[in-house]
Amino acid sequence: MLLDLDNAPNPPYAIFESIEEEEEENNKKYSIFLIGLGQEEISIGRNSNSTVVMKEISISRTHSVLTYKNRTLFIRDKGSKFGTLIKV
Repeated sequence: MLLDLDNAPNPPYAIFESIEEEEEENNKKYSIFLIGLGQEEISIGRNSNSTVVMKEISISRTHSVLTYKNRTLFIRDKGSKFGTLIKV
């Protein structure tokens, strides 16, 4: 499915990429998340209540939180087992 930019959130926004490897078939499944950065915190994790739900085993239930203030993006790891990797 193509990303529908007509329904994209207003800037600023963050783009997340998730890559899941399927062991049985040696395939990779790619997911893209386009999240508007508003006043509220953006939670990332496997928990279904997270703003960004990622079903990867290396992601904790409540993995990290993003906050956008004064044109600056903050990310806080919530004590996840494997830490939080950021690629810019």
